[in-house]
Amino acid sequence: MYSVIRTLAALCGALAASGVVATEITENDPARMAEIEAMGAQDDAGSRQTLLALAQNRDAGSWERVLAVKALAQTQAGGLAVLKLAADGNLAAELQATVAFACASSPAAEVAAQAGKVLPLPPTKDGKPVPVLHEACGTERRRAGGRVGVQRH
Repeated sequence: MYSVIRTLAALCGALAASGVVATEITENDPARMAEIEAMGAQDDAGSRQTLLALAQNRDAGSWERVLAVKALAQTQAGGLAVLKLAADGNLAAELQATVAFACASSPAAEVAAQAGKVLPLPPTKDGKPVPVLHEACGTERRRAGGRVGVQRH
């Protein structure tokens, strides 16, 4: 299996180098992931603007954009800003589901309430919206040290 993956990777690289196919093979960079999460935990205007710019940057990796949206949704100001982008139509279509789920499960109650109005969660088989994890499990959200955890009560 490993040799098949190596062969496909070599083929993709050769096609990209020849200009036949424009492709980008990236891996999630743990340092960059930590940087994006830290910017979200800071909850200041500068970090928020940087994350908003990253979420809108189509040249950035998709994993970076998803992490930026998730980091923004963890704070009230960031969540409201990303919901405003979605409401104005300035958010890429591929990020709308991420924004819907991230904002619906935001620790900021106002963000979670507005998320349902701007980007409603998809209905389930019985027509009800998908419940947020902490509600489905009968738990509550706790915010400590910049991280959001779930605790049973």
